[in-house]
Amino acid sequence: MREYSVGSYGIGAYSFSQLFIELPLELFRTILLFLVNYWTFGFKGNFIYLVLIFWILSIASISLATMIGSTSNDVKSAMEKAPAVLVP
Repeated sequence: MREYSVGSYGIGAYSFSQLFIELPLELFRTILLFLVNYWTFGFKGNFIYLVLIFWILSIASISLATMIGSTSNDVKSAMEKAPAVLVP
């Protein structure tokens, strides 16, 4: 908030920097998840293809959650909005 109020950077720069930090972290989490569960559950698909699909889905979920959080005034209203957006 302080940097934004003095004009150091805008919302676009913040959003892109957050995205570029989260991309490798989510890829690592997704790979770790599939290393643990792929053979346990007996998935038949291509390992790399499934990891990439779930990685993209996790990035989309993070983006939706960030959008809900930024449009809400408090935690309670964000929790009320989340199921309407994330469940369908």
